[in-house]
Amino acid sequence: MKGFVAVCMSLAPELLKMKRAKPIHFAWSYDEEVSCLGGMELAEFARDHDVRAEGCIIGEPTGMTVVIAHKGTSHFWVRGRGKAAHSSLALTGESCNAIDYATKLITKLREIAEEYRRNGTRHDFQVPFSTLSTNLISGGNASKTVPAECEFLFEFRALPNETVSKMMQQVRSYVETQLLPAMKAEFEDAEIVITPRDETPSFEGSEEAPITKLVCAINNDYKVWKKTTARRRATTVGLPAHQL
Repeated sequence: MKGFVAVCMSLAPELLKMKRAKPIHFAWSYDEEVSCLGGMELAEFARDHDVRAEGCIIGEPTGMTVVIAHKGTSHFWVRGRGKAAHSSLALTGESCNAIDYATKLITKLREIAEEYRRNGTRHDFQVPFSTLSTNLISGGNASKTVPAECEFLFEFRALPNETVSKMMQQVRSYVETQLLPAMKAEFEDAEIVITPRDETPSFEGSEEAPITKLVCAINNDYKVWKKTTARRRATTVGLPAHQL
């Protein structure tokens, strides 16, 4: 992606010499790998300043193939709080194991993920279904202590026609009707807190859009692709986005 920036900057003098009927905008973002914070600011800037364009070409490592769609990405932190005790008192009513209950929720997430894989909607991405996975976990403070806390992070990569709210409705329903009541039966003040960390919306461009045909013609490659991993916010302000 840094190479893309360098190429654009090196061409700036040539673009300035051209007789252009329409403006060409360069826009640089930041924090792409972590949470796309720069993308959010860029989208807000474009919206607030009424930046209009026929399309947006985004520099991504695509091997120079034209990509016109990507999945949305959402991350959630989950914090479970139980009651610590010496491990000899496990399951005696004197403790509530936060790791035990965190793993129950992780197992539920895996069940939802399997349902997306087996019966979810399909799309012509390399991975054709929405994915859900637990990617980070931390809990406990000693080998002889029932853990009072456990935290983990899970990620949802949604197809353009899937919604985060539908997935989270299943998660929260399980927590509220099954998991949390079981925890509170062991420890009245037990809790499970799910906090959205970030969300990048999906997008899907059109193969028939003028900007798509233009980019394909310039690239001399008329096959377009749809990717799972790239994340951008151009379409949140109405700009058809293409990765190259």
